[in-house]
Amino acid sequence: MSRVAPPPGPAEQRRSIRRLTVIGVVLTLPQLISGWFVLPTGWDLVSLLLPFLYVAGVLVIAVSATRAWRLRSGRLLPVAGAGVLAIVIATALFSLWPPDQAQYFDTGTVVAPIGRALHLTYLFVLVGALWQFGLFVLLGSIGSAATRWRSARASR
Repeated sequence: MSRVAPPPGPAEQRRSIRRLTVIGVVLTLPQLISGWFVLPTGWDLVSLLLPFLYVAGVLVIAVSATRAWRLRSGRLLPVAGAGVLAIVIATALFSLWPPDQAQYFDTGTVVAPIGRALHLTYLFVLVGALWQFGLFVLLGSIGSAATRWRSARASR
């Protein structure tokens, strides 16, 4: 018969959260950097893979943020509220300035024009990340609450 391992201590949980955050940031960097460059037509595969890496990075950052909040406080309602608030703010920002409203001209160089880079990288991608982060945090807190509820129900 095997025994259940004890849960990790707070110091080990903090290290794990820091590791997750670093991994998430590293996964998001290629998309942020590629917004400053005009990729040639032969780089279609890279253009397809970078958003997937970016979404994975935002997911990992959301998981680490949820774990950090659960380590600090056992309450999940503020986490879900923050997720809903992030979704509402990002939706409002997208409706104020839709992605197709950017005014920029192609200069024919490898480095993207400043208007395109700022619009794609720091408006569209980061506001989209806020929306994704809110969704991931909201779904994560709902899943965590369901797990907590099922564990409490099973221990009765």
